[in-house]
Amino acid sequence: MYPSPTLRIDELTAEERAVYATLKPERLPEHVAIIMDGNGRWAGHRSLKRFLGHQQGAKSVQLVTETASRIGLPWLTLYAFSLENNLRRPRAEVNFLMRLLKTYLETNLQRMMENNVRIRYIGRTHELPPEVQDKMRWAQDATAGNTGTTLTLALNYGGRSEMVDAFRSGDRNEAETPERGPHL
Repeated sequence: MYPSPTLRIDELTAEERAVYATLKPERLPEHVAIIMDGNGRWAGHRSLKRFLGHQQGAKSVQLVTETASRIGLPWLTLYAFSLENNLRRPRAEVNFLMRLLKTYLETNLQRMMENNVRIRYIGRTHELPPEVQDKMRWAQDATAGNTGTTLTLALNYGGRSEMVDAFRSGDRNEAETPERGPHL
């Protein structure tokens, strides 16, 4: 079992602090999972290119991760890129998303270190481009000693229905949990 992250409530923005004040800390979950969906639609509704929606989604990931770290959330899982999306999206968009992942890891590693965030991955990551896998290993190795929030990115996973079914059945075969430790 890993040590509990340290609370850093004093680092929350005024808006975050106001929301946090309405919560009962003892009732906060230990693990939050988010299915990232709709970045392209978000951009489309604003007459923007889809890639701008994906870039905005990456910014949101960092904000959510840092906030999770500040409030002491031990586990944050982001379902970011499904196998279904990998197969159905145009190759140019998939290539952009792979470059975005690499860039995200490169540009946010220092912030992860400053926020004591450890990064892990689940999914069929061995099927991602080798240069992406290399960058993922680099970030995971660099943050391995961090003891705060563990950010798990689900990449090239089997689709929403497979993940929902696994969650409902209690089969978290690749998920990292405080009780079972890493299963990656």
